[in-house]
Parts: sequence; structure tokens; C-alpha cells
Amino acid sequence: MATFNAPPWTPDMDKKSATFGEKLEREKYAGTVDDLGWMRWGSDWRQHVGNGCDGSEHGEATRRVFTNIDEIRAGQPPTVWPAGAYDVPWPPSMDTDAPVFCQQLRALYATHQHRPVDYNGYVRWSSDYRIGRANGYGHASVWAKIEREILTIWGIEPPPLPVPVHPFPLRGRLRLQGTVFVHDDGAVNPCFAHAGDLFALYVRDKQRATDEMSKMTVVGYHGARVWTLLGGEYWEKEDRHVGPDITPDYWPLWDEFLQEMHARKLRLVVSQGDIGQLDNDSGSALRDGVRRLRNSSGRTAFAQRMARAALDCDGTGSIYAFFDGGNEAWQTGEPDPERLAEFVQAYKDAGGTALLTLTSPPGEEKAELDAYSIAPADCFDVHSYRGGHWYDKRRHIFSIPYEGKPNKKNGIGSEPPGNGDLVSVTDNKDELNHEAVACLAAMSFIGRMAFVWFSGEGVRIQQGLETQEGFEACPRISQLLPRDVMSFATMHHSGNSWERERVLVPPDDVVRIDGATHTDGRFAYVLDGPAGTHSLRVQRDFTGSLINPATGEAVAVEGRAGQTLSLSWERGRVLVGRKL
Repeated sequence: MATFNAPPWTPDMDKKSATFGEKLEREKYAGTVDDLGWMRWGSDWRQHVGNGCDGSEHGEATRRVFTNIDEIRAGQPPTVWPAGAYDVPWPPSMDTDAPVFCQQLRALYATHQHRPVDYNGYVRWSSDYRIGRANGYGHASVWAKIEREILTIWGIEPPPLPVPVHPFPLRGRLRLQGTVFVHDDGAVNPCFAHAGDLFALYVRDKQRATDEMSKMTVVGYHGARVWTLLGGEYWEKEDRHVGPDITPDYWPLWDEFLQEMHARKLRLVVSQGDIGQLDNDSGSALRDGVRRLRNSSGRTAFAQRMARAALDCDGTGSIYAFFDGGNEAWQTGEPDPERLAEFVQAYKDAGGTALLTLTSPPGEEKAELDAYSIAPADCFDVHSYRGGHWYDKRRHIFSIPYEGKPNKKNGIGSEPPGNGDLVSVTDNKDELNHEAVACLAAMSFIGRMAFVWFSGEGVRIQQGLETQEGFEACPRISQLLPRDVMSFATMHHSGNSWERERVLVPPDDVVRIDGATHTDGRFAYVLDGPAGTHSLRVQRDFTGSLINPATGEAVAVEGRAGQTLSLSWERGRVLVGRKL
């Protein structure tokens, strides 16, 4: 999904937009411009100015708008002007929502300014509304954002945004039961959004940070992966560095941050980011098979304080779903897994209740995953393969449990492939649309891994998490798969060596069907390959649902042995069902 940005509102725009609005009203409407007129022509004029056209009374921006008005009134197709950086489509819902927006705008001006909306008000805010809707926000979200901005310009404290209701929150502590993640309501496919600098943003702009939290709640993420420590030249340059030694009131702010997450029923994947910011402890001793720290300085004190913050937040510590020893710690300050194990053990000894990981290793081979998931780790952590095409990335996720078979049966994909400029070393990033990213999530759940949706915005929040591919699709697919899919013990592909287990037969070596089956006959597969229509032979009778991972649309499907199914996709589909 493309992201549309608002043209800059420079100091001279108030005068120019007022002149345009008066001219529009006088010459084209002979009186009052209606709501659709302001929305359409005011936003068109602003985007023409943003694209470099002269915005004066007789300038090119006004000429283009008036030309289009005359063409439409004459029953002619409007001229399509040369493309520019600030072009914005006209969302279909605008025809019905524009009058609602303009009514709210007039009420806001009347309440707080005791006057009608002026010309530049109509032009500026109708343009912002159109851009927000084109970016996929609903009416209420866009209006709330514009209302807050207007009130701030007027020097009025905006009202607090209501805390949204979470559609399916985690209840109680996230834990492992066999190979299945469970909470108090039973089995669950844990799905988190990566918001690495969310706490660093909270330190600087609480409202913006809590807005991002609310977005995650609305679409159903179980929580967010957040870095507690960020340092170095890059983060200092971006003014997003954070840590107990560099952030005044670090711990009171962290405590507040947890309360804001808790209010939205979100959990945290607590990642230490730059673990090298913390001093090494002097060592540890192994007693009764458990690492015990010899002293309580540096990293130990940090781990202990982290545990106490979680306990203080909700009385149980369950606000943390996962707690790690560092983000790619082998290159951010601590390459020794033993040291990372000591750190997370200190958190656990202080009463921490989260599932523990150490860090993601440099690769995804069994030896690396095992080396970085020694006790007391509960799961392995992996930043999976980012090379090749989308289907190569998806198949690598499948291969971790199928071929690699790490010692820990469960894991968390804490930085999978994702879209956005700040996602590094990723081949064919443009292929990672909603459909492809949701296929990665589905494969992770089937492969007994919690999933963290990853994106450039998830590295450093700028335009907003919702602007990146897969934001809504990933938590949705976590709900559409069987909740106990991680108990489906037999993982397999659908090649000839799995003839007795497979449900469908791929037509060639390019289309892949990978997944898992349960002893009771249930199955879950990810199907992918080149865009188009594919003929797949049914190996055994089944009934199930074929899911479009981008939209969540599920279509009932049945197959009889020997039958051929014709399936179409852009990136792939998810098939869940039962053998008959």
C-alpha cells in the first residue's frame, strides 16, 4: 500500500488558499461552495501547489482546478495532469464521508472560535482528511487526528483519546504447554508488532507513542517488541537514544510506559537493544544446574529493576510476554551466550515471569540457534532469512523446524523479513505486500514460532506503523489459524516423499505446499508460488477453508482424491481443514 503525504503548509499558504477559496466561491459556485466542492477542489488545488504549480490567484494550480470543474460540468472526462509527488487518489467513501467531516469541522470552529470555517481552513483540513482516508485510516481516526492538530494550533489542550477495546487480548501469563503457547483462555498464536523505538518515542512524545499503541490494540496485536536500550551515533542523530544512564527519569518513564501498554491490554516482547550500554557483571557460578550471579551491578541491577517494574505494573509480571538478553547481542555488545544467560537468569531470579530468550544468532542453522538458546532460555530467537524472493523467505521459516530441528521446540521470529526503507539487507523488498507478509506469519505459527510483524516503521516510527505492508493482515491470520496449530506434530512438504501424508499435490517444483498435520486429521498449509492460477491434484479427501492472507477472506473448499483444484493467488494462500 502506497503512503500519501501532505504537501508542506508554508507560511504563505494561508493567504494563497484564502484567495483561491474566495475565487472558487465567486466564479464557480456563485455563492457557497458545498462540502464535496471543498473536499475535492480544495485538496486538488493544494496537491497541485505541492507538486510545484503556482498557487497565486491566476496561477497554474487554480487554472487546473477550474479546468477540471468546467470539464465535469460539460460532461467531459477531466484532464489528467502530469503526475507529481503529492498526488492523492479520491477514496470512494469520500462522497458520503466528506459532508460528515465538514459538519464536524464547522462545529469545532463554532465551539472554540465562535466563527465559521474560513477559506484556508476548508482547503487545509479537507486536504488532510482526504490524505488520511487515502492512507487507509477510518473516518473517526482521521477526524481525531485533525481535531487534535487544530486545537493545538489554537493553543487548546486536546481531549485525551479514548482507550480502544482489544478484540482478543492475552489473559494471564503467556506460557508454554508442550509445544503450544497458551494463556488463561487456552491455546494462542502470539502475534506482536515490532515497535523498536516506541519507548524512546514515548520519552519524547507521549501522545504520539500512545496513539501507536492504540493502533496495535484496534487491529488485535497481542503486544509489541520494544527496545529498552538504544545508543550510538545513529540513534543520537535521530534523537531516539534511550537508556538509564542517558535518559533522565528513565525508570519512572518506563513504569508509566508499562501502564499505558497495560491499559490497552498489550504485552511486551522486551528486547534490550544495545545490551553493550550496560556494564558487564563480574561473573557467575553454576549451582544446582542454574546460573547464579556473583554480584549485583550493571546488567544484573538492570535485569532486577526490569522484573520489579513488571510486577509493580500488574502484580503478576505478565505485562512482559518475552524477555531477551539483547537484540543481535553478538554485534551490539555481548557475543557470549553464557553472559546473556546470566542476564536473563538475573531477571528470572528477581521474580520475572516472561518467557526467556537470549538473542537471535547471526544465522538460522541448528547449531547457531542451539548455542543462543541455552538455559534458562525457554525458546530460540531468530531473525530469519531475507534473501531471494518472497517464497524463499517463507520456505526458510518452514525449514527451521522441518530441517533444522533446534533443541528448543518453540521459538519467536522477532525480526522476520519486512517492508520499509529501514529494513536492512532484504532482497526483493517490493514483493513483500500484505499477502506475502501474512504468509510469513502463518508459516511461523505452523512452525511453532511466535511472530513479530516487522517493518521499517517498526525500526523507527515516522509516518506510523499502519503505513507498512501487513500491519492488519498478520494479527488477523493469527486468529484464522487453529489456535492449537502448534500441536500439529507432523511437519511436511507436499513432495513425493510425503505422498502418504499430503493433501494436495503441487503441479511443479515452483509451487510449494508446506505445513503440518495433527493426529486427528486436521491440517494447516501455506501454498505459494508465482502469481497466477495453478492446478493442484487432490491426494486425499478433505474439507476446509482457503484463506486469502491479505484480506482474511475465507472460502469453504472440498476436495476428493483424484480431483483437480484450480487456485489463484498473487503471493499465496493458507489452507486449513481436516482429512476425511
